[in-house]
Amino acid sequence: MTETSANRWWGRWKHWPIHATGIAACLAITAVAYFAGVHDPLQRFLGTAVQRVELDRRRQTERRLIGQMEDLERRVAQVRRELEAEPVRLRPTGHLNQVLAQLACLAGERGLVIKTIQPGGVQSDPHYEAVPIFLVTVGTYRTSAQFMRELRRRCPDVTLTSFSLTGDPAPTASAAELQAQMIWYAAPEAASAR
Repeated sequence: MTETSANRWWGRWKHWPIHATGIAACLAITAVAYFAGVHDPLQRFLGTAVQRVELDRRRQTERRLIGQMEDLERRVAQVRRELEAEPVRLRPTGHLNQVLAQLACLAGERGLVIKTIQPGGVQSDPHYEAVPIFLVTVGTYRTSAQFMRELRRRCPDVTLTSFSLTGDPAPTASAAELQAQMIWYAAPEAASAR
């Protein structure tokens, strides 16, 4: 390096402390401006965007739940109309033998032979009393299916809770055994005493 080039080089950089101080001051002012004027609004904007997404998600959930609620309200209204059109009159538990005879008669009409008909203990509820009934019949697959279908129409206060049908469903098959678990709904004691 020649002296003139060294002087030129040193001439450019002899004021580097002033330049560095200026750069540091600019960086400090930029940082203060960012954190004071840009950072908070930016964070608020980002927070607002996240809240908007969450609000949209909750509105979609609300619309879905409102639709489900309206569907359930329609179903409840339909069930109420059906109950009003054909109300089920619950009989007191003293009529258990009549109910058992009604089941036996229905099974006989369908060509089923009763092997077992066993009522269980009464289970009380403020609005009804439930009497479980276990029924085992022998017949054909078809007559057993007819019995279960007819049970709902003829005995609206008896509900089939579970059943097992063993046998061959072919029309020429011999015997099929139906094991049915039912519940007879009776009027509660307080209602039947009136």
